[in-house]
Amino acid sequence: MLSYIAFPPKGAILSRLRTIDGDPKRRERLYDLIAQTLDSRTLDSAAFSFLLIELLHRHEELVEEELATFLPKCILALTRDQELSRAARAAFVELGND
Repeated sequence: MLSYIAFPPKGAILSRLRTIDGDPKRRERLYDLIAQTLDSRTLDSAAFSFLLIELLHRHEELVEEELATFLPKCILALTRDQELSRAARAAFVELGND
């Protein structure tokens, strides 16, 4: 069964991302890219996961930690869905990115 995620406007997405541990200012450019991509969109959860994996991979230098660690944190901040967070990390590792 498909599940969809309706993302809020950019400002609310940025607020959620800034709750991820560490100094939010060092990742502000990355958070802005993510927020711009998701701004007020509704996406299938699997599509969202792969979109986020691709975006993080493309801008890996802005993440400043292992993607396999940051990806679940990012998904949890945006969706509060632990199951989706684990599934996305597993997909990331399965793709040979760990």
